[in-house]
Amino acid sequence: MPKNKIPVIVAAIVAVLVIVGGGIFLATRSHQQPTSSNTSNAVNIKTLQPSDIGLQLSLSSDNQTVVMDITKLNGIKSVEYDMTYQAKQKDPDSGQVIDVTQGVSTNGTPVVIKQGQTTLERKIYLGTCSATCTPSVVISDVSFVIKVNYANGEIGQVQDKLPYPHPSPTPAGQ
Repeated sequence: MPKNKIPVIVAAIVAVLVIVGGGIFLATRSHQQPTSSNTSNAVNIKTLQPSDIGLQLSLSSDNQTVVMDITKLNGIKSVEYDMTYQAKQKDPDSGQVIDVTQGVSTNGTPVVIKQGQTTLERKIYLGTCSATCTPSVVISDVSFVIKVNYANGEIGQVQDKLPYPHPSPTPAGQ
């Protein structure tokens, strides 16, 4: 065999080994079980009615505070909530009045229910507070989404709306 064909044959054998080895590597890699970081833990969230947790929403007499009462706390470890509403607000840049979404949230920090506690009450101001409080000009109903964490590990969710009284438009000419 001529000496100049030996390097060509060696290169061909190396190429075949690389291709076969790569194929085996890919085939065995694709059949491996996923690691625990790639698996998802699906959480079953049970849809609840407001009456299931004794939820009552009401407005203060000045319509600036929502009172949220939960009276059926048996078996509940904690709750989390998001409250949202639409309001009119003056845009600081343009000076125009615009519609904005405002609200209050526990931001994933649960309100822990103490053993023997029978009622949870939260008074939530419809406005902003810094040095002084400024009420919102509310233009929508007030929506609640409440996550219920049960002591047995189950999770439930309640959605409810509190109708917000809107002034009746004054007929023209009055």
